[in-house]
Amino acid sequence: MRKRVVAYRDALPVGSFSVMTHVTEDRLDENAGGAAAVVNRSRSADRMHMRTHEQVSALFGDFAVVEPGLVGCGEWHPDGPGDFSDEASMNMFLYAGVGRKD
Repeated sequence: MRKRVVAYRDALPVGSFSVMTHVTEDRLDENAGGAAAVVNRSRSADRMHMRTHEQVSALFGDFAVVEPGLVGCGEWHPDGPGDFSDEASMNMFLYAGVGRKD
């Protein structure tokens, strides 16, 4: 998948934005890790490939990540409590970020 992301990112013209969300393994508990394993063992074409904050950041390449950076989805310009989830810990299973190609 990384090759596809790089090919897509590199094909974008200067001034373009790339928006990414990605499930992370940084704060997984036993239940979330188990759910990922069930999905990956299933016959479904869907797979879960979790990445760390550092690995997701690398997907932006030379794009300048705009404020507030690569953060939990619930922290990316939230509108208020419950914007993504009423449970604060749930906001950190997914990273979100926007990068601009300069």
